[in-house]
Amino acid sequence: MYITKILFFILAIYLFNQTISAQTNYTEAALDAGIEMVFVTGIEYMMGSGMSEPGRHDDENLHKVKVNNFYIGKFEITQQQYKKIIGTNPSELSSCGDNCPVTNVSWTDAVAFCNKLSESAGLTSYYTISTTGVSYNTSANGYRLPTETEWELAARAGTKTPIYSGNVTQVSDNNWTELGSIAYYSGNSCATYAGAQDCSDKTDKQETCDLCGIQAVGKKTPNSFGLHDMLGNVWEWCNDYYGSYIPEQQGQEMTLESVSQVSNVLQENPMGPTIGKLRVRRGGSWKLGARNARCAKRSNRAESFQGSDVGFRIARNS
Repeated sequence: MYITKILFFILAIYLFNQTISAQTNYTEAALDAGIEMVFVTGIEYMMGSGMSEPGRHDDENLHKVKVNNFYIGKFEITQQQYKKIIGTNPSELSSCGDNCPVTNVSWTDAVAFCNKLSESAGLTSYYTISTTGVSYNTSANGYRLPTETEWELAARAGTKTPIYSGNVTQVSDNNWTELGSIAYYSGNSCATYAGAQDCSDKTDKQETCDLCGIQAVGKKTPNSFGLHDMLGNVWEWCNDYYGSYIPEQQGQEMTLESVSQVSNVLQENPMGPTIGKLRVRRGGSWKLGARNARCAKRSNRAESFQGSDVGFRIARNS
């Protein structure tokens, strides 16, 4: 009886340690990619922005969501990491260097990267890619893009303010003082490498220069989850099709009444519309003004769109 109790106690400790270890940060070693993943505890939170937030758009209506635990990349996928997995570097601004975010990747390119990384790591692919489109295996343990709801939770890191460093005092769209310490945007993305783009038309910048571009990841202050560049540097693809936050109103004009109704209706692990033509991208970029680099800001492009300020970070079920 005594031995049985000891064995039970040892088993309990083992299972506890297994649970803890499954919920800690780790680095994906497949193909020497060195991608650092951060564990995020799922919670219930209010997604979107309030009516008085500077720079807000009318597709950011506040609504209640609940998210399960998940992992997300500590940094945006870099040019070096992309080349190790895919074999090529499509970035227009490749002169920025290996540790700069990969750019000029479409949504389709990003999910293909996720599948290739999953296969290399011996995991089950999240996506099935065919000539007719892309489908998901939501129970797969492989890599994927974060959902829009996961992305905003990760970006906010427990905050309710427009940016994760606090409130903003708007001087101009190219000079939000509070944003400069955490993000690269049109006001502070000065660059001197070959291929840097003309930004002399951006007036009243936080930093004075005529050429701008992407910057190496991880140089700005992270949020309280330890995530870098969630705002600015490059737009980040999310998994979702773009649509209204109100499921029954997708494709329809939203009213104040419908917004007030949805605010208190809990949506659990929402994944956006089931069909669409546009995919969500989040976070703003080095090219654009501060109002685009807010936690609640939404944007979208076609799955095939590529740009010198568009990249991604990866996620994974916990």
